[in-house]
Amino acid sequence: MNKELIDKVKKEVGIFEIASRLECSVNKQNKIKCYNSHSHNNGDIHPSLNLDKNKNRFKCFACGVSGSVIDLFMGYKGLDFNIAVNQLAEMYGIANTTTKPEVVAKYEYKDKEGKTLYIKERVEPGRDGKDKEFFFKHQVNGKWVNGRGCDPVLYSLPEVAKNKVLIFVEGEAKVELLKEWGLPATTLDSGAKSQWRDEYLKYIEDNEKVIDLPDNDMPGSAYALMIANAVYSKVGVVKVVELPGLDEKGDIIDWAKIPGNDKNKLVSIIKDAPAWIPSQEAVEGIVSKNTGDEWQDPIPFDDYSKLPEFPSEILPEVGRKMVEAVAKVNQVDKGLPGSMYLSALSTCLSKKVQVDLGTHTEPVNIYTCPILDPGERKTSTMNLMMSPIYKYQKDRAGEVVDDDEEPPVYIVDDITSEALFKVMSENNERMSVISAEGGIFGIMAGRYNGNGNGNIDIYLKGHAGDPCSNHRIGRKSQSMDSPSLTICLAVQQDIIREIGSNKQFRGRGLIGRLLFCYCQHRAGYRKRQKEKISEALKQKYRDHVIDLMSMPLSLHNLELSPEAHAVWDEFHDDIEAEMQTGKPMASIKDWGSKLAGAVARIAGLLHYAEHGHQAQDNPISVGIVGASAAIGAYYREHALATFGLMRENPEIESARKILDYLIVRKPDSFKGREVLRNKNAFNSMGEITPGLKLLVERNYIREKAKITPVNGRPEASIYEVNPKALTL
Repeated sequence: MNKELIDKVKKEVGIFEIASRLECSVNKQNKIKCYNSHSHNNGDIHPSLNLDKNKNRFKCFACGVSGSVIDLFMGYKGLDFNIAVNQLAEMYGIANTTTKPEVVAKYEYKDKEGKTLYIKERVEPGRDGKDKEFFFKHQVNGKWVNGRGCDPVLYSLPEVAKNKVLIFVEGEAKVELLKEWGLPATTLDSGAKSQWRDEYLKYIEDNEKVIDLPDNDMPGSAYALMIANAVYSKVGVVKVVELPGLDEKGDIIDWAKIPGNDKNKLVSIIKDAPAWIPSQEAVEGIVSKNTGDEWQDPIPFDDYSKLPEFPSEILPEVGRKMVEAVAKVNQVDKGLPGSMYLSALSTCLSKKVQVDLGTHTEPVNIYTCPILDPGERKTSTMNLMMSPIYKYQKDRAGEVVDDDEEPPVYIVDDITSEALFKVMSENNERMSVISAEGGIFGIMAGRYNGNGNGNIDIYLKGHAGDPCSNHRIGRKSQSMDSPSLTICLAVQQDIIREIGSNKQFRGRGLIGRLLFCYCQHRAGYRKRQKEKISEALKQKYRDHVIDLMSMPLSLHNLELSPEAHAVWDEFHDDIEAEMQTGKPMASIKDWGSKLAGAVARIAGLLHYAEHGHQAQDNPISVGIVGASAAIGAYYREHALATFGLMRENPEIESARKILDYLIVRKPDSFKGREVLRNKNAFNSMGEITPGLKLLVERNYIREKAKITPVNGRPEASIYEVNPKALTL
């Protein structure tokens, strides 16, 4: 029997939970009737089998039988050990496998001088039944974190820059084979899914030859042609060489295993291959796999599916474990519980901590905005991450004994700006607006106040801590010296488009204050929810948050260590340079200008999360600032995607939905009305037609033929699908 599986069952299946599954009645002494009661002298009139939650075991004080959850299940069900283990594993979704994912290969991507920029790891097996997966990682202050941390570069770049002849293949292992043969080779870092970047040209311009060795499949052909088109006219000769004797999906590694194939034969094949030119209909049969005219490369849309994951591994231990457990159990993007964790810390530490940057101080309250569709378990995730604060609020309310005294409030959700001002002024000028819906944006915009005029002053000043007042005719004036507001609003894409079109939100800087998290969709790909978060972890997280929540409301000034300050300064300067004309963040200067400050705020939060009450005795370390900078880099990428989403029009939305349909169905050709059958995406051909037109313009599809109207039906078109569109 698999020992690993046995240990997992004993650890992950709770003794009380299995007793409940067995429909046992547990009394106040945590006892149930023994399954072995027939051997008891008293017939087990009184429950005698004691359940020990801490040890996750049981013992009967009448007959002495004891054991684990497996033994309890065996006893009640009358099963043998192996069957009991397997049934419990199946009931609780515990994988019966000895194969652990492990890194089987690691490839370093370096700059021209040989300095490692990032690594790519091959992990086997992958998740969700995949035989392999690839992960990019880069170092931040000595720790490996997810993502490249920079723009992609060519593999084996130092060697690429030195050679005048270069072979492109699809994958690092193939490069290593050719290097063993003494042949200069490289690859793009995402294989056939890669996109060409013009900055690669500076390393290969004026080369004598560039040779493509495509894999023997359509993605390989598209990859080779993309490179050939990109370098043509920039180098002396381009060749696209199909290796003879390969099976479908075969590659240079498979070719090298065929007896008689070696370096000399490969060099001879390359030498004899004709030069490639764009106008050729076929080169060694590669392009001829398509019918009709040669396809041009599709002009891609912004790809929101390849955004970096939330770097939970750099969070303090309890926060990391809770974020990862919630993401796993609820099957949600880690950015959702990750952003909510930071918002929980902000709620705890608001007006208790500020970060001294020398030139100015930053409070530690933050505004987060996860973006995801209905059905993505926003509410249950928020309840798990915020439950300690809800409990703390309830407990404090229960301590109020004076009828004239109002209980303290820490979190609100659906509230007008005027009511928010009032409740903040009555609660030490601090408050958190936490909601799994985006209705608060409608309230901000004045949608429900009768005149359509929004009031967002409290949201602007509550972020910076600026003094504000509330003067209304016929009402008593109120004022606050330094309001501190925390926001966490989990909203849908439609809400993002709405707030993006609100000139007041953008013009006055509200949108620039939001840390966006564009969550990947999980609905439709989830398994039945079987796992639970352990009570031990929930208790540790509860203690962790309440410990910070119960700290006295006294403002502490935190400084950065000299090394940490240098890291923050570098991050600040990098972001500033990114906002120059022509750079990625040039169009979102309002947001980018606040990112370095947000990183300082997050550093203050993580410092206290790591050190608790002792945090005020030490400066913020370089490790904490490095971790905060990594989180800032994560939010940067997600902000760029979010602002792209704000700019999207109905035509782009329509085109994306059609493209999703094509990727799933993979037709060679189709009619627009076939897409209409996807009722969840479109209601009429009027919604589809603009998307079809845009896909034609971007080379994803082309009109193949028109269908003559019959019996009053409208004219229709048949569209041919660009094979490259399905491999992006």
